[in-house]
Amino acid sequence: MFEAKIVRRYLNALIGLVSEADFSAVKEQLELIALLVRENEQLDFALSVPILSVEEKFELLKAVEEKITLHPLVRNFLKVLLEADRFALIDEIARNFADFWYQAQDIKKAVVFSVVPLLPEQISRIKENLEKSSGKKFVVQNFINKDLLGGIVIQIGSLHYDFSLQCKINKLRQSVIGEN
Repeated sequence: MFEAKIVRRYLNALIGLVSEADFSAVKEQLELIALLVRENEQLDFALSVPILSVEEKFELLKAVEEKITLHPLVRNFLKVLLEADRFALIDEIARNFADFWYQAQDIKKAVVFSVVPLLPEQISRIKENLEKSSGKKFVVQNFINKDLLGGIVIQIGSLHYDFSLQCKINKLRQSVIGEN
């Protein structure tokens, strides 16, 4: 609980600095840094524990930056985490960054489940229809669900819109059973 509050504070501070133009680069780099740290136990240990000085941790960060050119916002944010001895939060921060940014920008997130990957035109059409019907901006993500027979299921927060073949079959079955 306490850690979640700290993560929210850092996310809110970062999000206040990230423009729409910088969003994708910052998101990708936070995710990449989190992945590097997750996959490299020595790096994770070195950056997360207070054994090394902040200056030594900055040197490690510079070594990482030789392989990845960091966006200035990301570089400065990572330094803030190191100085505050909060680098261990990077994974949670990276995982929640997009959702916090969307919320700050009043952008709704729709997750569309389908049997096969949707074409970009299909995703755009779904996005346009959601925006037209709600008056809100949306970002749409497509995930594969092999359990669906066909169609799509859209999840927006806690709301589910089921346009799957199974749902249509169930409705048809109910209408047939109801008529007998």
